[in-house]
Amino acid sequence: MKKLLTLTLCFIMALSMTACGSSSGTPSTTESENPSADISNTEDMENTDKDSTESADTEADAKEDASSMEEEITDLTGTWWDTDSQRCYILAEQDGDTLYVTVSWSSSASENTTWSMTAKEDSNGIFQYSDGSKTTIITTENSADASVEYEDGTGNFQYHDGSLWWNDDKEGIRNGCSFQRGDDDQEDDYGEEEDDYGEEEEDNLISLPSLTCSNGPEEGDILENHHSSDGSHSYIAMQADGSGKVFNISMVNTPESDDQEIEEFLEFAAGYVADGDVKNYTVTQNKTYSKNLSYPVYIVSWTSGSNEDTTSWYMYSVITDTNSCYYGLSFPEYETEAEKKATEYFDNVTLN
Repeated sequence: MKKLLTLTLCFIMALSMTACGSSSGTPSTTESENPSADISNTEDMENTDKDSTESADTEADAKEDASSMEEEITDLTGTWWDTDSQRCYILAEQDGDTLYVTVSWSSSASENTTWSMTAKEDSNGIFQYSDGSKTTIITTENSADASVEYEDGTGNFQYHDGSLWWNDDKEGIRNGCSFQRGDDDQEDDYGEEEDDYGEEEEDNLISLPSLTCSNGPEEGDILENHHSSDGSHSYIAMQADGSGKVFNISMVNTPESDDQEIEEFLEFAAGYVADGDVKNYTVTQNKTYSKNLSYPVYIVSWTSGSNEDTTSWYMYSVITDTNSCYYGLSFPEYETEAEKKATEYFDNVTLN
């Protein structure tokens, strides 16, 4: 019996050794028999999971930032001012993937050029157009003539880093110049724009004193309506009856302007609204107006043109501590009571 048990045990041990041996006779080491391998594998798996989690979080954050950025620039509706010249601006209205654009460039008080187009957004987020039209408007004292130069302009608009860029294939107009969102409270001959400014931006807008006439002439077509970031503005319009112009201008004082003589300084302003054609120029300080405003007020008069095209100009001018303000009108040669009418308007001018 003992021999049988011994043989049985020997047989079982032989089977066990065979099962644990490799084909070459070298013992096989399993993961459960190598604790250090278990720890290393576990750490690798944990590190891999951690890296995957961090990568996923980073990717999610990037997508969230991109989504946030996209939300900020989705709507390009508003007024965009040329940061280079400050005399060109874009009026944009976005409807989905369609952008309706009017670009306006005022080369002088009597000449204004506009470009109009409808752009479609492509897969890269660029608004492409192929129907651009260019119109130039020349104004005189009695009329405004518009001429269409072309209607087949091509190009695109792109938004990048807070700026809108216009790439014009036809003439290269303003290529390389950026436009930044401006004051949408401005009104011009394209209508009243909605205010896209937030409360913070509104608080940062500069407000300068300006002149107001309570009984000014009825106004017609607006020829220029320009606002600068420093608070300066220039507004020029035709009188409703087409007989002349009315203007309201405010300019920030500079060290150069402070050093100029009053007559020279005011003649520069006269030349701006009359396109440099200034004749029979006179300047007179009005003591009554100066007393009412507590600032020196000067009445400036001059003529431009010749013969039947002669135009008479009258300008109410006041120079404050921060800026100079001008309100004035022009009258055609046939208006025999131009000075009287101008005085009636000036009697109702106030500084706000």
